[in-house]
Amino acid sequence: MIKDLVKNLRRILRDVGRVFGPTGEIAAESIGDIIEGGFAVITETSEDIFSFARKTTGIIIAKMLEILGPPRSELYEAARHLILAGGKYIRPNLVLLGAEAVGGDASKVLALAAGSEFGHVASLIHDDIIDRDETRRGVPAVHVKYGVPTAILAGDLLIVKSFQTLIHAMKEADIPPETIVKVLELACESGIRIDEGEFDDIMLSIEKMDERRYIDLVEKKTAEAIKTSLMVGALVGGGTEKEVKILGEYGRLIGIAYQIRDDILGVYGISSKTGKPARDIHERRKNYLLIYAYNHAKGEDKRFLDKYLRKRTVTEEDVRRVLEIIEKTGALEAAIKKIHELSEKGKEALKPLKETKAKRILLKVADALAERTY
Repeated sequence: MIKDLVKNLRRILRDVGRVFGPTGEIAAESIGDIIEGGFAVITETSEDIFSFARKTTGIIIAKMLEILGPPRSELYEAARHLILAGGKYIRPNLVLLGAEAVGGDASKVLALAAGSEFGHVASLIHDDIIDRDETRRGVPAVHVKYGVPTAILAGDLLIVKSFQTLIHAMKEADIPPETIVKVLELACESGIRIDEGEFDDIMLSIEKMDERRYIDLVEKKTAEAIKTSLMVGALVGGGTEKEVKILGEYGRLIGIAYQIRDDILGVYGISSKTGKPARDIHERRKNYLLIYAYNHAKGEDKRFLDKYLRKRTVTEEDVRRVLEIIEKTGALEAAIKKIHELSEKGKEALKPLKETKAKRILLKVADALAERTY
């Protein structure tokens, strides 16, 4: 497993020239040696979010591992586990783009980007425990590999590391005290809303949800982190109050679109990339398509869905029938329409921002997140 993780990280970091030792440890060069002139250079040579992320994700991962330090105990091994496994790293990249979109230097917010991802990884560790998921990012979930107590503590450690990193990074970058306070307040408010969203996800049943309540849930659980990543980058990048709000609204809209696309993948995604086919139907997860179908089904279809949601065990025949009802009610078409509406509104929200390469990438992010296949 360690060899696989090292191999994966080597692949991720290859494009940024990071050199590894024979056992996978990071060599001694500084992050600054990799950046070479700042992230503006990367932005100017990136046509879309994918080329941008290929050039920045490795730097972010390397910075996270540098901050965590060597794995001096199993607790730190557990904390590093999902970081080494890769992932999309959307949120920290949005911190960087948020800074550059307001004319800031993204190289100065690198540690903040790393700090934001610590918080996200912590949420993944805790989510997997709550949902009893056994894999994450193609590797065993932290609680499966290290046990539930260690996984809980590893998640807690990363939450504290997230705030510690934010504070240290802003002090080192000579960020004004009032901005530091704003960032910390924003991070705390965001953490509370994400936690509330997770609780709502646990407590609310599909039968009691309509589209409005589902969107409220998604705003908290998913869109909040995307929104906050952009706002933190913009704040530390020197953005005005108006610019920060613009990026926050854009993040809120594309965050909701991102989750609805995730819901489509949870039903129709390629199994080799997303897990078993129709996973969300098997596990009766809160999913836009399932909620839409439940609220629009009639007669025998509605009665079947009521039984399906209360059954102890879901069969393949149950899944087949649910998929039929999703198709009959037009849930997939409704989800796609909603995604495109949100994506267009997100792009519209960015119009007042001055034209920069970072803004052009963000406009493409709205489309890329809406159309992604994994």
